[in-house]
Amino acid sequence: MKLTPSLNTFLKEAELESILNDALRILETLGVGCNHKEAIKRITGHKGITYSNGRLHFSANTMRGHLESRRKMWKEISPKEEPPFKLGGCWSGMNYCDPETKKIRPATTEESVQMTKLWEARGVTGSVIPVVPGDVNFRVQTLAAERICLLNSRHLGGALTVISADEARFLNEMYQAVGRRFVMFQETSISPLRMNDESLSIAMEFIDDESMDVDLGGSIPMYGVTTPHNMHAALAQSVAERLYDDLVGCILTPKFKLVRNPGPSMIRLEPFDMQYGTIVFGSPEWLLLNMTVRQIQEYVTGIKCYGGSFRSTSKYPDAQAATERTASVLWQAMQGAREFGAVGQLSVDEVFSPQQAMFDYEIIGYVERVTKGLDYDTNVDPLELIKEGMGSENYMTSDLTSTLFKDFYYFPEIFKHWNVGNWLSKGSPDILDTAWEKAKALINKCDFAPTAAQEKEVNSIYQRAEKCLLNEK
Repeated sequence: MKLTPSLNTFLKEAELESILNDALRILETLGVGCNHKEAIKRITGHKGITYSNGRLHFSANTMRGHLESRRKMWKEISPKEEPPFKLGGCWSGMNYCDPETKKIRPATTEESVQMTKLWEARGVTGSVIPVVPGDVNFRVQTLAAERICLLNSRHLGGALTVISADEARFLNEMYQAVGRRFVMFQETSISPLRMNDESLSIAMEFIDDESMDVDLGGSIPMYGVTTPHNMHAALAQSVAERLYDDLVGCILTPKFKLVRNPGPSMIRLEPFDMQYGTIVFGSPEWLLLNMTVRQIQEYVTGIKCYGGSFRSTSKYPDAQAATERTASVLWQAMQGAREFGAVGQLSVDEVFSPQQAMFDYEIIGYVERVTKGLDYDTNVDPLELIKEGMGSENYMTSDLTSTLFKDFYYFPEIFKHWNVGNWLSKGSPDILDTAWEKAKALINKCDFAPTAAQEKEVNSIYQRAEKCLLNEK
């Protein structure tokens, strides 16, 4: 028998259905603000969607029909059994936590290259660059970041902010030069309940382009700031925003949403602490909100949610980061999360730390061991086992101990369980130094390189793009 820990969920089925019903009422009655004429024309061409007074209105029947068809698709592509624990990538940090000086600052191009190689050596796929180069003009920062990904990794890149159609064309050209397909991401919805017309304008220029893909992203509702400070209303709004975002994405970019990316996006509701003026990742409030949105996510989609994230507002890989990240990951894992992003990401998503990325491996090992629970064998006579130990006054030589010892314990690589004497005999190693050495060893294992022709072509396109975009008024 296995004794495994878990967390009880908050909401009953009747409450979950009430949230979904209210989300549908929101979309039908209040609607979604939009002023992009071509987008409106395409969206209202879908049955059950109308437009009046600057807002799109979605009939409840239309949305329920869409949701049912998507549930069938999500069920088909969802894992048939629980996946193993896995660490992914992170969002692109605007700052770098220098492992040598402990200073928080923009990364150099070379440091962005090194961190991309770290992700490549880890085998990360489907992720953006870990930290953007801060020594280039902001106008070409996305181009510079994508060039680094294309020249130093097999699969990293995409999803960064594209602020003009010209920029998107240059990026597509760079991807084609190395034989990869460009996916342009645009955040086309803003909480509360409106479309981002500027992002839509860029997206609409390319949704019929067969040479690339367009992915439309969603808003990030913040409790009490961009949603009401009422749990039921906030959840209903969050569900409404995710539902219309998915339907609009399927209408405008069916090639991407229905074929290449059929999975559901995570419903979100983030805590925003007005004392500090920021989202407070990893806080007690974050854990509580995360539990509610995870539960409603599974109810709405009809499938198990295995995704999770490391969360912290700490700027350094310090005690605060350790507390918040371990708590947030353990909390999510106890609800079934197995695949975790935001690796090495600190200060919400402003800072990237390679040392923290290495610590995250230790944390996930710790958490995975907790979720495995304990074996509870009742097919033994405890008196016989205890009698055996009484003879030798301990159980260290017991066959049972030697057989089960290695499977019982988690053996971390950085967070060693030394006593003081052992630690002193090893030279009193600092775990920050150990983590950095581990990261550098991984970077040195990166074996990817483009062909000389690909590198030359990408650099040539970048130079043309830089000249064009920096001269734009």
